[in-house]
Amino acid sequence: MRQVAPTFFPLLAFALLLVPRGTAGQTVALEIITPEAAYSALLRDFHQANAHLEKGEKAQARESLQAALSDKWDGGLGDLPAFAGLLLRQAEKTHKNGDPEFAAELAVLAERLAPGSAEAQLALSRYHLGGGPVSPGAAFGHALKSGALLRSDPLPLYRALGRLFALPVLLIAVFGIGFALILCGRYLALLMHDLKDLFPAGRLPWWLTLPLAAALLLLPLAAGLSPWWLGAWWFVVFFIYMKPPERAVVYVWFALLLLVPLFVRYYAAAAANRADPALMASVRARGGVPVPGDRETLSEALEKNPDDLLVRMALASLLQRQGSFNAAAETYAPAFKDQRTAQAAYNNIAEIYYAVGDYKNALNALNAAAKAGPPRVEIFHNLGQYYQATEQLSLMGDQYKKAREVDEARADDLRQR
Repeated sequence: MRQVAPTFFPLLAFALLLVPRGTAGQTVALEIITPEAAYSALLRDFHQANAHLEKGEKAQARESLQAALSDKWDGGLGDLPAFAGLLLRQAEKTHKNGDPEFAAELAVLAERLAPGSAEAQLALSRYHLGGGPVSPGAAFGHALKSGALLRSDPLPLYRALGRLFALPVLLIAVFGIGFALILCGRYLALLMHDLKDLFPAGRLPWWLTLPLAAALLLLPLAAGLSPWWLGAWWFVVFFIYMKPPERAVVYVWFALLLLVPLFVRYYAAAAANRADPALMASVRARGGVPVPGDRETLSEALEKNPDDLLVRMALASLLQRQGSFNAAAETYAPAFKDQRTAQAAYNNIAEIYYAVGDYKNALNALNAAAKAGPPRVEIFHNLGQYYQATEQLSLMGDQYKKAREVDEARADDLRQR
């Protein structure tokens, strides 16, 4: 999606622009449909699921989560990774309360919420490192996925972070196992010889030394541990036979092994696990069901982190619903510069302009929304509504036609409202 720079209504001009300048005859009511309307069902179902989880109502929570997964949505603001992080915290609580099976089910659903999110993969890695059942294999598997996702991120900083993060994880996963196998081939004979020396002469047949050595090397599996523990265990077993350079490599490997969980713990907590109050306030605000205090919660969260697009769009939407148009416009302003939010921000600002009678800038904003992202049925519908409200019927028909070309069923549904 290409980014469209806001070439009109800059931030300093909002106060001047947002004054009624209607024209006679242009008083027909216009309902602007937000392109985020497709989120409403997801937001509602997820909010219900979280409420059921807090009450321990597993069946109802499962039903609401399945409904949320079946809803149409198309992500982009970091909300789905945040939902996944919130769901994983519920999984951690459930696991600690003695219900590991349902906790595992919640973890699977969390991954399905945002399978293409590096933040969600890091949160899952953190979950498997101690929040839920300890599984180094699953933890490193999710960490590897997150590194690959970060390396393909459109932002250079995150691409660099992905490469940096993927390196130690890759060394642990591939190099660690490979080096352990090399050591096994090099020192297995010495291990078998030393095992034979533990028994009185002639008491241990030579053909039993190999099975005994294999049993020792596979001890982590016998103890029910993940195969990922094998590499570390083999390094311990063969350590007394290693040469100094080999021991140095093992020291580096163990240092990386300690580094990755620390990275996952702190980065995942910051990136995927947003504060519950701000996240739930965002869910309610964007779902159209805010409660008293949500505005203050979102304002404080945005003040602490101005780059949080989810909170920004939720607060702007809430201010817009409450009629605080100037405050909403100022809150939307930074969202015009980000390709993930530009389309929705332009579209929503058009509703504000129309509400205060500034029809020219309402049309400019809708046209900017159409250019700021992929074809959206809601955008074309809104343009059609605008031309219908301003009695430009030929242009109205063109926009409704474009809307039906994008999604005929959705376009017809919007027209029938």
